[in-house]
Amino acid sequence: MKKTLSIVVPTYNMEKYLARALDSICLSSHIDDIEVIIVNDGSKDKSSEIAHGFQDKYVNSIIVIDKTNGNYGSCINAGLKVATGRYIKILDSDDYLETNGLDSLMSTLTSNDVDLVISNYTKEYTGGKTINYEYDLPHNVIVHFANICKTKATYDLLLPAITYRTQILKDIDYHQTEGISYTDTEWCFTPMTQVNTVIAIKDVVYRYQLGREGQTMDPTVYSKSIPQRIQCFIAMLRSIEGMSLPQDKLEFTSTQLVKHARYLYNYYLIENPEENRSLLIEMDGIFKSSNPDAYVRCNALQYRLHIPYHHIKDWRENNRAHIPSLFIFANKILNFIGSARIKLFLKNNPNEER
Repeated sequence: MKKTLSIVVPTYNMEKYLARALDSICLSSHIDDIEVIIVNDGSKDKSSEIAHGFQDKYVNSIIVIDKTNGNYGSCINAGLKVATGRYIKILDSDDYLETNGLDSLMSTLTSNDVDLVISNYTKEYTGGKTINYEYDLPHNVIVHFANICKTKATYDLLLPAITYRTQILKDIDYHQTEGISYTDTEWCFTPMTQVNTVIAIKDVVYRYQLGREGQTMDPTVYSKSIPQRIQCFIAMLRSIEGMSLPQDKLEFTSTQLVKHARYLYNYYLIENPEENRSLLIEMDGIFKSSNPDAYVRCNALQYRLHIPYHHIKDWRENNRAHIPSLFIFANKILNFIGSARIKLFLKNNPNEER
């Protein structure tokens, strides 16, 4: 029997957290209408044993896929291949869901027919700090994507907030890059080209865990994985090549590409200009040919507090030579000043979104 929601749970060596993630789903009063697809990515700990234990207990709701290691994207692809739910959501196995929020999401899914549901989420840090991320959108009202494509909500739309209609991914034969991390950026990008109708709910559904040593968002790991992020960016460019997109989707994709490109250019040109320079040159060439409009927008960007800087344009026009050390130093000074001003502003305005 077809379920309303498929939840894909990628897991690799997460025996410490997996049961918590699965309990948060199975405690839902709608569990009989949920399909949980646990994709064990070649774990060497007891993750598979835990997953199969839940499968034995919830035989009508849980599917376990044991596969060789292929990293995050391969888990999403494996889960999507077997998903039968009308809607689909991803839950990373070191995160968990707010069960009451999941119940609210299920009620919304069963009573509406939309391409995308946006829900709020909470960031939880290992030190105990929590931040609620709330999307400034009308609640429980179906809107067209064109009406929100320019808002901060879509600019900051991340995996924890997203529930897609499954069919829109299958219609474009969606395939996430395998063998690397950070491919959740693709999940938040390519399927959006197929979204027309959207509904937002006010409830917190997802609890996003941050600060764990060794996770992909650990600053030490993150800074060493920039080449993988470049691969993801190139995959995003490739994924929309040949698509004939309406204006709202063009605005969304262009803005997202500029957002991700800005970080990558900044990292290489300001933070670490000597590292993997050839990879940045390759990305720049593909970017220029694949999406010239977004490419040009990266010539003149805004730094902190709208301080203009043109190092990307200078680098391109100087035949991709290294930008001068003095310029790098000046930008770091601007970064320091901007950060100090922002901290002062937030101190005087504690209710502002951080």
